[in-house]
Amino acid sequence: MKNALVVLILMCSFLRGLGSISAAEQLPLLPGSKYRLRDITEPRPEFVKGSVVEIKAPSDATILFDGEIKACTISDNWEIIGEELVCSDKESSITSKDTFGAIYMHLEFKTSSSKPDSKGMDRSNGGIILPGGYEIQILDSHVNTDVFAKGQMGAVFNQYAPDYNASEPPGIWQSMDIIFYPALYKNNKLNQPASVTVLHNGVLIHYHRQLIGPTQSFKLPSYYPPVLSPAFLRIAVQHKPKKGSLIFKNIWIRHLKPLVQLDQNELP
Repeated sequence: MKNALVVLILMCSFLRGLGSISAAEQLPLLPGSKYRLRDITEPRPEFVKGSVVEIKAPSDATILFDGEIKACTISDNWEIIGEELVCSDKESSITSKDTFGAIYMHLEFKTSSSKPDSKGMDRSNGGIILPGGYEIQILDSHVNTDVFAKGQMGAVFNQYAPDYNASEPPGIWQSMDIIFYPALYKNNKLNQPASVTVLHNGVLIHYHRQLIGPTQSFKLPSYYPPVLSPAFLRIAVQHKPKKGSLIFKNIWIRHLKPLVQLDQNELP
């Protein structure tokens, strides 16, 4: 009985100790980094003034939205106002009708001041979910310092902070240009990780970043089981949005040739 009581006391002490550790401190370290997932102590990227880049869709582009819904499906809670696609007060999504592998993507958007007193992830939170599940963050990060570096606008969410913060204030049009190459496998083993290059408002914020795996919220990404490619692309609006918290226009995608062309017999 005495031994059982000692064990119980020790267990209670251990659990109290866990309670004194913040949630962030319990998350894993990123490979090759001294920072953990969602680490609020990581320095925020330096601010650089850019400007929206407006690019007309090339002749071979797959147009998702140009004032009209085209090669995509949208959830019911969107509204088209003029040539703009406006999210409602519910979580919303745009999904490509086609599947994609390597792509060049362009989109224009603006965040909103519809929730001026909100902080952190509640400020125009969305994401571009690249084929295979890798997320590029969309967020009002112009003066929003409450979010960890790898969750700021343009971050490869939970993997890489942007090199620079090129965010405009709410209500100002912005642009994102993304070059993405999917992971390649040989005999079901990773042969080449996925990579991404991103320009935000004309400012290069990621150059050929080799991704750790599809985006995860609270655990380390992994390439296993193998990531399917080609796959659909999705744009999501999240975190209790208010109507108009994100507005989009001029969304298009081009297929790119793969970096490495595997022989058909070598494909997994």
